[in-house]
Amino acid sequence: MSSLPYEIVGTPRTRALTAQSFEPGNQVLGLMSTVAKMEVPRNIAMVLRKGAPLQAYIKAVYETQGALTISGGNVVIDLGAQGIRLVQSQRQNPSFPTIEHLDIKGELSDDNGATWTETNVVSVNWQTGVVNLQLSIVPGANKARVFYLPGDGELQIAAEVPMGSDGSSAVFFNTSLRSLHSADQTNRLTAPTLGTAKDVFLAPEFILAIRVRSNSRIYWGNDAENIFNLPVIDTPIRVLDGPMLSRLAEQQLKG
Repeated sequence: MSSLPYEIVGTPRTRALTAQSFEPGNQVLGLMSTVAKMEVPRNIAMVLRKGAPLQAYIKAVYETQGALTISGGNVVIDLGAQGIRLVQSQRQNPSFPTIEHLDIKGELSDDNGATWTETNVVSVNWQTGVVNLQLSIVPGANKARVFYLPGDGELQIAAEVPMGSDGSSAVFFNTSLRSLHSADQTNRLTAPTLGTAKDVFLAPEFILAIRVRSNSRIYWGNDAENIFNLPVIDTPIRVLDGPMLSRLAEQQLKG
């Protein structure tokens, strides 16, 4: 009889967690808070490998208030005046004007934000934060929003025990948003990795959380086109003693 509180009932498989693997959290601006989270499926033990490569480009959103500023057929949005710091990644991007830029995206609305239409980003001043959006795609626009890579604050990836416990958690990735977004994430020497001393074992129903402390409002939805990629190993298990398994996994998180 196994001394473990579970038994393996299937072949482990490696898969990638993506932005679509997570559901939106509840960000509190300026405080470290959860912007996205996922629950480990029942009857699965998930392992995050020490030093696993991580790819993450997480966008924030700014939405205009009041009348739009129009100049030369463009909607002008001064993000710098709002205290926003942009980051330009090292990814290959088309020249402006474009609708295909990976680091910044513009949308216009002619019904005060009920619906949105993507428009060309005509130009960006990465230092001052002034963004120009093409007005002619939505000539009657009365509201605009910009999705951008934020350069203020920090990002964490953490594991949390389920509800009903003492609320323990363990942070195994912590970096500034500017460092994350400006790193060459395709270069194995500069790409971010999980900085854990050992593999992270997550029992069923444990929570994997992406946390941010930033004054930028992170947008976790399809419109932002966030990029997140983290390899994990899923092992099908049969839980023999749920409380004991949770205690064991929690002890491992605490180290």
